[in-house]
Amino acid sequence: MSFRATDTFDPDLFAKLSEVEDRYFWFVARNHLIGTLVSRTVRALPNGYRMLEIGCGTGGALRAAQRACDRGVTFGTDLFLEGLKFAAGRTSSPLLVSEIQSLPFSRAFHLVSLLDVLEHLDDDVAALEKASQVLLPGGAVVVTVPAHQWLWSYADTAAHHRRRYSARSLRKLLENAGFEVEFVSYFMLGTLPAVWLTRKLFPQKSGVTAAQEFLAELSIGSVTNTLLRTLVGWEAAWVGRYRRLPTGSSLVAIARLPGTANKQ
Repeated sequence: MSFRATDTFDPDLFAKLSEVEDRYFWFVARNHLIGTLVSRTVRALPNGYRMLEIGCGTGGALRAAQRACDRGVTFGTDLFLEGLKFAAGRTSSPLLVSEIQSLPFSRAFHLVSLLDVLEHLDDDVAALEKASQVLLPGGAVVVTVPAHQWLWSYADTAAHHRRRYSARSLRKLLENAGFEVEFVSYFMLGTLPAVWLTRKLFPQKSGVTAAQEFLAELSIGSVTNTLLRTLVGWEAAWVGRYRRLPTGSSLVAIARLPGTANKQ
C-alpha cells in the first residue's frame, strides 16, 4: 500500500515552515516537548541505541531528539525530498527519502516517532503497524496528532489532514496497531482559546484559499508570538513528567511493543 498521494501534503509549504520553525510558538513548544519526552524515554537504554523519526519534515523535532539522544544515534525519513533539504541544515542525522510502507528496516530501532504524521494518512493503523515492524521488542513509539474534531478549520484543509483525534481515539488507534499505551495527554492548552477564536469565530475569508489563510497565520507578529510561547512554555516540563492536561489543541502519546527491550 502506498501513502504517496498528491493530497497527502503540499511540498511547497516546506520553505515557509522551515523559515518560521525556529521561532513560531507552536513549533518551539512542540519540539521542546519532544526533546523532553525522548530524553525520558531513552534514559534506560544502552549506549548506541537507535531512534528513527518517520516524517521528519524540515528537521526541527529531529534536531531536538538528536540533542536528547546524546548516547545514541538518530535517523530521519520523509516522503518528500523538499523537506529533507531543509532538515539537512538542522541536523547531522542520516536522512532518507521513503514512504512508510517502504522503510528498509526491520527490528532495528529502540525508539520511533511519528510527529503530526498520522492525520495526513488514509490508513493510520497501517502506518503504526509498519512503525511497529521497525522497532525492537519492547521498543517505544512517540506520537503527536492534532486534537478535537470540533477544531477542524482551514488550517486542517491547508495541511491536508484527514482527521483530528481525541485522547480516547488515539489510545484505541495505538492499541489496534499492537502497542501497549503508557501515556496519553493533550498539550497546547494555553493556546486553545486563541485557536478556537481565530479559527472558529473568524473562519476562512471569502476569496482567500485555505493555504493562504494558513500561511498568514504563520506570520503573526513578534509580540503575539512571544505571548503564545509564554502561555505554553510550561507544558513541556509538565507533560514531560507524564502529567496529563485535560485538554489542548494537540495530543501526545507514548506506547511500547510487547516484549523485553532488545539491548543490541
